[in-house]
Amino acid sequence: MTDPFAQGLDPKRVLCLITGRWTPADYRAYQKTKHWQRVRDAALRRSGGECEACGRKTRLQVHHKKLKGAYKRLFREREKDVAVLCSRCHKRMD
Repeated sequence: MTDPFAQGLDPKRVLCLITGRWTPADYRAYQKTKHWQRVRDAALRRSGGECEACGRKTRLQVHHKKLKGAYKRLFREREKDVAVLCSRCHKRMD
């Protein structure tokens, strides 16, 4: 497991990694970490800057797939745990 302190998370936030309980504020803070930026950038490169569902090239978002185990790795995702979707397709997935 990646060291959560190396990801830029403060000790208070590490508890959410251990317990699996996190808040939207935890997630927003996580989105600023180097780890998330690497995962996100790799997904955008892999998709060629297009929605993986419809091919749209605007309003792209990185979506957590509902794969077996993917949410168990929240805050320490693997590249295969995410997909690039436009906002329209992302809404349909949720």
